[in-house]
Amino acid sequence: MSTMCNIRRIALIIIAGFLVGIGLRYATRPSTETLCAWAVDEWNNGHVAEAERLARNALGRDLEADAARAVLIQVAAHDGQPLSHVAVLMSVPEASPEAARSYHEAGEFALRAGYAAVAESCWQRCLEISGEFLPAHDRLISLAGLRLDSAAVSQSIRLRAQVAPLTPESIRLLIGAESLHRSAGSMESRLRQFVAQDSRDLESQLALTKVLNELGRSIEAETLLQAGGLSPDTEIELLRTRWLRQGEVALEELPNIAAVESNGDYWILKGMQLKSEGQYGDAVAALKRAVSLRPLNRQYRSQLCEFLRLAGKLDENQKESENLQILQNLEQVATNPATEWSADLLQQLAIQCRQVGDQHNAALLEEVARSP
Repeated sequence: MSTMCNIRRIALIIIAGFLVGIGLRYATRPSTETLCAWAVDEWNNGHVAEAERLARNALGRDLEADAARAVLIQVAAHDGQPLSHVAVLMSVPEASPEAARSYHEAGEFALRAGYAAVAESCWQRCLEISGEFLPAHDRLISLAGLRLDSAAVSQSIRLRAQVAPLTPESIRLLIGAESLHRSAGSMESRLRQFVAQDSRDLESQLALTKVLNELGRSIEAETLLQAGGLSPDTEIELLRTRWLRQGEVALEELPNIAAVESNGDYWILKGMQLKSEGQYGDAVAALKRAVSLRPLNRQYRSQLCEFLRLAGKLDENQKESENLQILQNLEQVATNPATEWSADLLQQLAIQCRQVGDQHNAALLEEVARSP
């Protein structure tokens, strides 16, 4: 009997000791706030590795530990790890009131580091969380403009217009997306950074080849396109580049014509091919299709005027020449930073857009003009 009592007594002592150990462990375990404070102190004292360890520990306990996240952001920047930096910014719980701002800041950092596609994803996620976060709207508009993507400019502007009146910069991009008020040289430098950092960023790659072609460097443009990944749009640009360099069009090389029929450049090339075969009437029809897809593209209009003249359609040529003048006026207004964007001016711009057949952007400008 006494042996059984001794066994029970020993078991109780062991259990009690175990429980005391657990209590001491949790009593001495630093709080999340303490870990954050230690991480900040270690960072300020130049102990980067220890600061990172403590901050990750704190953030592992509480994803809303903003002080720990701030330390990790500094560590990522210190170590030259831009994508790690972005990942930390994006780790904020989406239910947090700071989530949208964190995604926007992640996009800002990614863009500065040269990761345009990552930045675009961050800003899009920001707007999924909070559709009224205007800075993200504006950055998506500017990025689309830098990439010479007029369709993306128009779509981004439409989304922003549902939230608040447009800024003058947005309206300039809407009208002047085909001929931005930036030098081709400065655009080349920025786009090269994007392509160098992220080979999967086909949008920036495509924009860079267009800029190179504009600068008369079609050999470089073709080399870039051949080295990168191909999409339907880049395949069209590759053919356009070869046409600029060799004067030959080979649309039969396209693997999927249906995938590119919404690309205005395809119809321009189609028109060139038909013109080389002496089929001026069909060539004019192809150019008209291109213009219908991108009504504000002055180069398209200019080529259509030339084709109409060659086809002997002088009345239509005169009308398109007038439309071309309207576009030149629109671009002059759009690229003038001193312009005051009054409601009356927006209405005038809308009327001019309608005159050249751009009903969608005309409606958008009228809507903005009516906004308080």
